[in-house]
Amino acid sequence: MSKSPDISISGLQARAIAIAYAEFAKTDRVLDRYMVEVVASGDAFEVVFIPGPDPGPTVRGGRTSAGPEMHFWVSCSDYSLLKSSFAR
Repeated sequence: MSKSPDISISGLQARAIAIAYAEFAKTDRVLDRYMVEVVASGDAFEVVFIPGPDPGPTVRGGRTSAGPEMHFWVSCSDYSLLKSSFAR
């Protein structure tokens, strides 16, 4: 019996994640403590690495003990890194 996939992404999204991950990997952060979101935004993919929550109330858009929230914009046309942004 075949199991349903946990997630399904397009090859284009996977390529954008690979580019963003190469930048993420340059930090000292542990990927296991992050979730990843991909949003098609005009002529770019926005790849967001969201740190796992600390115990207690949480708010998106900041930093936890895992590290900062990190955004990477990857061009849809040539897959270059357009810009990055890190929460403080």
